[in-house]
Amino acid sequence: MNQLLIMLQKEWTESIRTNKLMPIIIVFMILGIMSPLTAIIMPDIIKNALPSAVKDFNIPEATYIDSYIQFFKNINQIGLIILVIIFSGILTNELSRGTLLNLITKGLSRKYIILSKWIISIIIWTIAYIIGALIQYSYTLYYFNNEGSHKVAAYIMSWLFGLMLLSIIMLLSTLLKNNIAVMLGILLIVVMMFILSMFKHIKDKLPLQLIQKNTDIMIEKIALSQMYTPIIITIIIILLSTILSIYRFNKAEI
Repeated sequence: MNQLLIMLQKEWTESIRTNKLMPIIIVFMILGIMSPLTAIIMPDIIKNALPSAVKDFNIPEATYIDSYIQFFKNINQIGLIILVIIFSGILTNELSRGTLLNLITKGLSRKYIILSKWIISIIIWTIAYIIGALIQYSYTLYYFNNEGSHKVAAYIMSWLFGLMLLSIIMLLSTLLKNNIAVMLGILLIVVMMFILSMFKHIKDKLPLQLIQKNTDIMIEKIALSQMYTPIIITIIIILLSTILSIYRFNKAEI
């Protein structure tokens, strides 16, 4: 346990020194601010951009749900891409530099290397996500209202999907040699999920549902209970990826 605490401190310091923490926080702050503001100005943008197309009908005023639609769209696209880019080299960069070899030869357990990097990446992701979500929520309350059901669940769904990506990144990092390969691996996995979502009998069970149905549960278009299966499957993927990461790293030659 002492080894884990030491590694956690090292990884936290390293994340600050290598500019992992502040950039992702700044990005999520911007996304949190942009989402309600974009929802507010979008009707005017459409009117000005397409005056002839909209002159015969009224564009509805923005509501609270438009803010959430913008937020989850931004997080599930821009936010998650930034997350993958920042953490794709969390293990491979140190392996390529050989900095972990000294620690291992001095008796550091390999599992603590994986666990410390995994935990710190989750902490950073959680901090950035909460900051962005709180900003978006506060602005939405100010400009609109507090309507909508299951808001906490909607937020958690995107957070959990990000946690799954981080866990898969750790696993791929024990299998591949560099961060570019890891990013391509993540891209391939996500593309495979989209392909599988074409099959109706498994579509509703895929983790992709967590980033596609956020606002649907808020407006009660679907029941929250319909998300239980993809949530459970996502948690299983997280646990399996982490366990396999430790197993693979213990067997790897460094």
